[in-house]
Amino acid sequence: MLPDSIVICFRVSDARAIHLVEGVLKEKCTGCKDDVFISPETMKRKEETQASVYCFDCALALVTKSSRVTIAPPSEGQIEEIKKDIEFHKNKFKLN
Repeated sequence: MLPDSIVICFRVSDARAIHLVEGVLKEKCTGCKDDVFISPETMKRKEETQASVYCFDCALALVTKSSRVTIAPPSEGQIEEIKKDIEFHKNKFKLN
């Protein structure tokens, strides 16, 4: 059965390429069962929308297969996490 709503998370195996926000947890991708990282705000969003957790590859395959599946829009909390991550990378790489 296809979910109505999904949230998308980074696979743990891809972690070397990403910066993890504080309080990140591990969960399983509903599709491939690989471990994924889920941020505190994404976990809240998952619970609010009753969304299923998918990695990027499985999410792409799923939304390509069915137009009924929607990606849960980001919450204000998720947007704040993204802004903090952007600032982290700007400082790390000395970007303006």
